Amino acid sequence: YIANISIDDCDSSQKLLNMPPVVVRLHWIHQTETKVYDIEKSSEGLFGDLGTYQTLVKGLDAAKKELKNVHTDFLDKWTRETGSSIASRTLGLKTDDPVVYFEQGKLMHVNYNPRLVGLINEVRMISVMGYNIPMHIQEAAEVAKKFMNQARSLQQVATFHNTIGDRMIASQRPMMLTAAVELAKLVREQHTVTWSNTSAVENYITKLQTSVERLNKENNLLASYHMQIKDKVVFLMDTDLLRSQQQWKEILREIRDIITKVEEKFSNSKSWRAHWEHQIYKALEHQYQLGIEALNHNLPEIKIDLVYRYQNLQYSPPMEEIRMKYYSQLKRFLAIPLYIRGVSDTCIFPIIVENNAHRFSRLFSRAEVLFEKLDKLCDEWRDWVALGSMDIDYLARKYLATADDWEFNFRASKNWGQEIAKLICSERKVDCFTVNLTPVSSEIELHNRRYWDALTSSLLGSILEDVASLEKFVYESKKALQVQPKCLDEVGEASFLYRQIMEKTKDMQRVLEGVLKKNKTLANWTKEKVDQVFFLTSIWDNFQTLLNNQQNLISKQVENMKNNLSSQVEKLVVEIERFALCWDQMKPKEETFISSDNLQSCMQIIKDKRREWDHIMEIINKLKNDHVQFGMDEPSLPNFSEIEEDLKQQESVWQLFDDFKNELDQIAKEEWIIVRNKVQAKMNKFNTDWTEKLTKTLTTGLIVCLLHDLEEYKELVPVLKYLKGDMFGENHWIELFNILGTTYKPVNLLVFGDFLNLRKMIILGANALQDLNNRAAGEIVIRQALTELDIWEVEAKFDHTSHIDSKGQSLHLILHFKDIMNKVGDNQCLLQSVKSSSNYEKFRDRASIWETRLTDLDQFLCSLNQIQRKWVYLEPIFGGGTLTMEKARFERVDRDLRGILKDLAAGEWRVNILCRIPHLHNTLQVLTQQLAHCQKSLLDYLEMKRLRFPRFYFLSDDDLLEILGQANKQQVVQSHLKKLFSGIHGVIFQEDEIIALQSLQGENVFLKNPVLVTSNVEEWLFSLCEEMKMTLKLLVIECMKQPDPVKYPSQVLCLAERVSFTTHCEKAIPAAALK
Repeated sequence: YIANISIDDCDSSQKLLNMPPVVVRLHWIHQTETKVYDIEKSSEGLFGDLGTYQTLVKGLDAAKKELKNVHTDFLDKWTRETGSSIASRTLGLKTDDPVVYFEQGKLMHVNYNPRLVGLINEVRMISVMGYNIPMHIQEAAEVAKKFMNQARSLQQVATFHNTIGDRMIASQRPMMLTAAVELAKLVREQHTVTWSNTSAVENYITKLQTSVERLNKENNLLASYHMQIKDKVVFLMDTDLLRSQQQWKEILREIRDIITKVEEKFSNSKSWRAHWEHQIYKALEHQYQLGIEALNHNLPEIKIDLVYRYQNLQYSPPMEEIRMKYYSQLKRFLAIPLYIRGVSDTCIFPIIVENNAHRFSRLFSRAEVLFEKLDKLCDEWRDWVALGSMDIDYLARKYLATADDWEFNFRASKNWGQEIAKLICSERKVDCFTVNLTPVSSEIELHNRRYWDALTSSLLGSILEDVASLEKFVYESKKALQVQPKCLDEVGEASFLYRQIMEKTKDMQRVLEGVLKKNKTLANWTKEKVDQVFFLTSIWDNFQTLLNNQQNLISKQVENMKNNLSSQVEKLVVEIERFALCWDQMKPKEETFISSDNLQSCMQIIKDKRREWDHIMEIINKLKNDHVQFGMDEPSLPNFSEIEEDLKQQESVWQLFDDFKNELDQIAKEEWIIVRNKVQAKMNKFNTDWTEKLTKTLTTGLIVCLLHDLEEYKELVPVLKYLKGDMFGENHWIELFNILGTTYKPVNLLVFGDFLNLRKMIILGANALQDLNNRAAGEIVIRQALTELDIWEVEAKFDHTSHIDSKGQSLHLILHFKDIMNKVGDNQCLLQSVKSSSNYEKFRDRASIWETRLTDLDQFLCSLNQIQRKWVYLEPIFGGGTLTMEKARFERVDRDLRGILKDLAAGEWRVNILCRIPHLHNTLQVLTQQLAHCQKSLLDYLEMKRLRFPRFYFLSDDDLLEILGQANKQQVVQSHLKKLFSGIHGVIFQEDEIIALQSLQGENVFLKNPVLVTSNVEEWLFSLCEEMKMTLKLLVIECMKQPDPVKYPSQVLCLAERVSFTTHCEKAIPAAALK
């Protein structure tokens, strides 16, 4: 142990003891010395008699000596190093320094060396161990101990100050800005607080602690609110956005309430709000993406029914409405970020939709897959409702014929009903759709019942139809067989009919057998029977008996028919004799050809007798055929040939009249409005053709009568031109019908036949009709002239243009007065030509109105033209305030003229509006007089201006008015200055001042003093004149002193040269120095 003692052993103990290293080492040396002395005392009694004891003693002495040396050296070294540090001021407290300082302007450090705390402990512990410590070290320790507690408090504040930024939540830092600024302000006061001022240090520490405590409290409070919101946002991360939208809204409202509560105490929460806005954004986007991926499963349940309507399997509501409802919910979900209200004033949630738009394609693809599932579900049931889309009754009628067919279908319907009963599924879940299958199941059952009923009704109908056909066949056959033939044709027909009935009876026998089988099938499946089937058997047996007896009845009937033919011949002979007597009495004779009306009745008699004779011919031909068929001689009929020939002769004679009448009727039916321009040509052709045709025919009373009618038509043709009525008014048509002695008929209803029937009255009244046409032709010229005036009144408008007055107001002025006045003069000439017409009296009132109106218009236009021209000339002067003494008079003129123009504008600038303005004539007279007064005042005003500034005599009245009224306009000034000053071609402006004069050659003379251009023209022109003189005078003086061809204008140079020459001459002449 003694041999292994080493000073390095104290390092392990230093780690275990909370002591300064120097104290640990001194303590270890002291303990080791004590152990060495204890070993020395105890070893003498224990090991003194051993031979190696002296070695131990030597080792103990060496150890004690070494420990003492180490103790002395170590203590001296500590004393020396500590004293050196105190002396060099690296260890110690500078009482005149600030208590704190800042490293690089950021980290706060206490101006108290942490080594001083160790020094205090070392001095205290070393003193306790009984060692002597130098006085200067003790004094340094006492000073350090005096400020140690304050330094510790300041260190806590410094630590808080240096770490508060890390402990603060970044988004909440602006909210604690007030407390932080207060702390920073206190900390910045450190340069005025030193260790020497103990009370100031204590006060400084108290303020710092108060500020730190406040800042820490606010930080903890805000952190607690932050954690509350964090928990809610984390909860939202796991809250389904689609199913728990209300919960989302409530939690967001709670978050807003928390933020609002915080904002009652803290300001500058914008960044904190933005932070949580982005966190909520993350949660919302997370749930939004999850919702998109599982949207079909998480959408609210949509209940639909699978129904069968209108022979089609479909969903109720319709698929379009289902799609609309689905996509509306889909749209509502996709639009959730657009309507969710966050916690910040600026909502950033809508961009979620845009950022996730690339997911929508898959979403809509899954939607289409979902609808395909619905379509597949519908297809699964389509076979079950196949019967509903078919016309079962039609198919039964078409394909069911035998009893076996019905037997097969009855059995199929029964099996189908058993399959339907196995369908127990009432609804089917397809993602978010719940499909109710009950309606379609009920419909399938109904289809099967309809199928069964259709089979029953079709079988029953087939049986009844067959029974009816059998009964009809038996009834019709019996009826046909019971008819007794009266002629040979009927006998042949009866035999043919008998053979047909026999052939058809075989088919009916098979039908009867089929009816019996069908009736049995109906009884087996429906427990019903048709009773008519049993009665049909007995009817069929009776019919078979009747067929067997039919041939004998036909032979007896033939004998009876031969006897009946003789009596029919006798009746026919009597009928022919009666017709012959009537024909001789009624056929046309020569004395009946008096008028065309009698001819028409004769023609009708011939047609009636032809129809009667054709009926008799049919009977004759039938009797002859019957005699030939029965092998009998042809019957004798007296007078038959004579009557036939006479009737044909009369028909050939009267056919010519029928053609004449038909052709004339065709012309007479044409509408008068259409045919009146070509009726003369048609009638001439008709007369020519028929005259030629009748003259070639044998002359008879009928031909003479027709030629007489043609003569009347020829007399009528020349008069038809007076009936055209192209120029007729309604009163002319009424007068025409009065001349013809008939009632008035509208011209659109007239046909040519109306005038043909009145041909005699037309021929007699030809002169009156001619006079009526002449009067109508004269009146139409006057009527057209007046109509032209009416049209001009409606269409005539003034041309106008926009004009800006001196006050900047816009109004419209009339253009092209001359065109309107010329047109009024033309209309007056037209009216004068109308007055010279013989038919003028009828239109006198209307023409007088137009004469007065045109006269007024001519006066109005002349006056208004002069007034507008003078107003345009005078308005810039009076409107600009140049002539104030007549301003009130001109304002009245201006107001009245604007009123007239406003009335014209309201009437769309129509010329006739002038005649409707009340008291316009007086108004225009007053305006003309007032403008004359204004113009006279203006001339007096111009004369006064010329007297004030005589150069104005160089300007005309118009130029002077322009420069007086628009003196502030540079273009106006430039255009007139050259007329006032012959040497000034132009001036240079700088804003509203003239700064230079320009010559025609382009030389500039800058004025010494700029001339201000004002509204008082003569004053600034006079100033310009004076300034021009003064400037030229100064330029000449300067040029005389120092001539410069570049600097001065040519006029000044020339003048200076002449002055200089004259001066030299004046000096040289007295001195006789001229050379």
